[in-house]
Amino acid sequence: NSRSIGITNQSNSPLVKTYEWEVINPAGSVIYTSTNPTLNYTFNTNGTYTTRLTVNKGEMCSDSTTAKIFVYPGLVPNFTFDGICIHKPTIFTDKTIPGTGSVNSWTWDFGQLGYNSDTSSLQNPDYAYPAAGVKTARLIVTTTTGCRDTIFKTLTTIDKPFITFGFYDTLVCVNDRLQLLAN
Repeated sequence: NSRSIGITNQSNSPLVKTYEWEVINPAGSVIYTSTNPTLNYTFNTNGTYTTRLTVNKGEMCSDSTTAKIFVYPGLVPNFTFDGICIHKPTIFTDKTIPGTGSVNSWTWDFGQLGYNSDTSSLQNPDYAYPAAGVKTARLIVTTTTGCRDTIFKTLTTIDKPFITFGFYDTLVCVNDRLQLLAN
């Protein structure tokens, strides 16, 4: 996992003449500055940093903004599911590897189009799909260290299988044997 970041000012204003980027460590000290239009920086250690961009510093039309940068590589969101029959619970199990900290927030959307009730904030929820078909389930996880990531998985729900026998009725006597063939 990388501790590198690249941030570009998205403004396309012709009034922007100069850039000054600052990276501020968790203790509040400036640890890096750049005058390039894009900030490229590699952090040495994990932590919550701040970046500040000042455009046209020292001029009449100067402005600045800040953003938090959460450097905690290693978050790998994942989940499994079990059960794909409609009207029966499909059980979703969080398998996220947090890297640092622990997962403290789960936002599920089970992908049933046209439904607002197909969501959950439980770690390991279940959901009974009302219709068969291809669904795209989504899990967004957040950690205690401020990391957030999303994973999507596709599943196909089915109706119960239709079963037929190769006969309509059969007389069976006690101790007789009958082979059943089902399609």
